[in-house]
Amino acid sequence: MITLFGRCATSVQYACSFQDPGFSAELDGVPIQVTVNGSVNTSSPLGTIHSLTYTAVTFPQQEAETKTRSVTTLDLNNPVLTLLGNNPLSLLVNDTYGDAGFQVLDDHDGDVSNLVSVSGWDESTAAADQFSKNYSIQDSIGNSASIVRTISVADLLPKPDHYIAGPIGSPTTFSTMPPHFPAIYKR
Repeated sequence: MITLFGRCATSVQYACSFQDPGFSAELDGVPIQVTVNGSVNTSSPLGTIHSLTYTAVTFPQQEAETKTRSVTTLDLNNPVLTLLGNNPLSLLVNDTYGDAGFQVLDDHDGDVSNLVSVSGWDESTAAADQFSKNYSIQDSIGNSASIVRTISVADLLPKPDHYIAGPIGSPTTFSTMPPHFPAIYKR
């Protein structure tokens, strides 16, 4: 008599609305009334199983059949981890670096910024190179997220490709730079 659409045992994401997949009921090809008892509170503790009971009623108000759907509240979403500031980030040798930070929200745990693990680059700008700073988070259920900030540390001017110098004490030293930089003369 009663046909439940979808699964009899299903789940719903924590704090999201539950849409009943639906049902139909008929007796000898004639639709009959169904009452649904129960509710799904998606803000209930994770793992809570909610029961929806579908009861078909025939004339004269006799219960004909009952079916049940169980709905479990789950957290299937990863936290949302967002870097603040530039990414990638460019710095010069010996610049001072201040991490612009990050934001992280989890639909079940809320603000879990205090659980973010940061690893990688030691924040030294003493040498020109490219570095990575890794940010990762795992919520109370085990859902995780990670993101990488790329940092490039560069010299103000590239190093000369070679030097031509005269004898010691010579009044002029000449160095050549790549074609897009002017030659530098020192006295």
